Amino acid sequence: ADRKNLLSPKFPRSLFAYENRFETVISEISQIVSKAKSTLTLIDIGCGDGVYEKLLPKDITHKIKAIGVDFSVKQLKKASKYFDKTYHVDLDTEKLPIKSNSVDVIICSEVLEHLFFPEKTISEISRVLKPGGVLIITIPNVSSLQTRFSLFFGGYSPMVNYPKNKEHIRFYSLSDARELLRNDFSIIKERGIGSALFDHWNSTFKLPLPRVIQTIGDRHFPKLANGFMVVAQKNER
Repeated sequence: ADRKNLLSPKFPRSLFAYENRFETVISEISQIVSKAKSTLTLIDIGCGDGVYEKLLPKDITHKIKAIGVDFSVKQLKKASKYFDKTYHVDLDTEKLPIKSNSVDVIICSEVLEHLFFPEKTISEISRVLKPGGVLIITIPNVSSLQTRFSLFFGGYSPMVNYPKNKEHIRFYSLSDARELLRNDFSIIKERGIGSALFDHWNSTFKLPLPRVIQTIGDRHFPKLANGFMVVAQKNER
């Protein structure tokens, strides 16, 4: 998909709730980088094919040194053109091949739900981030309105039940994410992602709801959103 379609759907689809994770994260990264007075080192953990780096505006990309980390060698090959360096890492068993206290920003988007030992990855993120460095994570929300409705009305949710969801092995609410970060980080922002988005991949029924409801839900009710973004800063020591 091209940059425009990933960031916002075409009219009239844009009037209804849609998958807005990409635009939410890109906006956050852009704000952080635009305020920096010098080049920032950024690691994308679980970078896949480099979608976030592909979507970043050109006036932002020249201000970052980007490093991609992923388990898939195939994905890293596709993503290599967007990164200064890439590393093949099994996050459950291996450490990040990055020097301690050397990174300004880390993205960890839709990754923690795939790991057996997410605490290990958070510990490694804390190790390599500079004091005051910023972590941006996104995670699907097991407590979302979509999941609650699906379980209540159908006794089943495609976001939770196997075999529809074969990839997620850990499930989080917003409070779980807070607990995971509390030792080394201070949370500076929480925002919902995908509020009011009822589709076949995340709900037992499809229901088009106005985009304005999604915007309100993401901002004011992140605990009920389809997913959430947490922006945290590594504590000074």
